[in-house]
Amino acid sequence: MHNYIFHDQVQKFLKKQNREFLINFQDKLTILCRNPMTRTLDIKPLIGLKACYRLRIGKYRFLYEIRPAEAMIIFFKAGARGDIYK
Repeated sequence: MHNYIFHDQVQKFLKKQNREFLINFQDKLTILCRNPMTRTLDIKPLIGLKACYRLRIGKYRFLYEIRPAEAMIIFFKAGARGDIYK
């Protein structure tokens, strides 16, 4: 099972969300930590960045990096689709 870390920007984003979204996010995070390469979630690799992926939950995107040697998932950016890739 992988551990996870949220950068400050992701923590601020999550603090602004409602309870229903946070419960949904926690469910998806549990699945992701068990198997970072699962096909049950909407995950795509980021082009040009090694070991970096995008997780889509509704209209929001979470960008993260997987470090298999450390069994760590690092979430470094979160936001709406229009803002996340800038």
